[in-house]
Amino acid sequence: MLYICIESNQIKVLNLKRTLLGQQEVSFFEKRHEIDLLSTGKVTNVDVLASALKEAVSHTNALTEKEVFLILPQESFYFMKADIPADIAISAVSSFINDKARSSLAVDVDNCYANFFVKENDKQKQVSYFAIEMDVVEKFAETLNLLGLKLVSLLHDTLAVFKLFEK
Repeated sequence: MLYICIESNQIKVLNLKRTLLGQQEVSFFEKRHEIDLLSTGKVTNVDVLASALKEAVSHTNALTEKEVFLILPQESFYFMKADIPADIAISAVSSFINDKARSSLAVDVDNCYANFFVKENDKQKQVSYFAIEMDVVEKFAETLNLLGLKLVSLLHDTLAVFKLFEK
């Protein structure tokens, strides 16, 4: 698996490879570039980002890897926190959150990839909702396709830290 973290002018690549005996081989590469790869969380130039990614992937000896878990900075996403009643049905949470996001976020939620997670505290439930525009994701997917890579999963950088500690 190939984990790629892209920030405004920095790329970090982590390659996890399982050996025949079930052990994990790890290789890591990090480079700070002088030009901006992202501007407000969006790809500034597909070709420039693709060449930077090619350099990073080749340094980790991950040229055979095809699946990419992409970790993007906070400014790539729209974020919302909301409290919901504790007695709300599980099936109604999704539509409730989508309606709340439509009214409070300055973006068309229907043209976004979105997800949320629920944290329960005593008698209250708190939902963390995040969304990213489809055209932003398409630019990243286009960049990865130029290198023969496939976008498998997309993570918010803060959420990636929590996922790491969850495992």
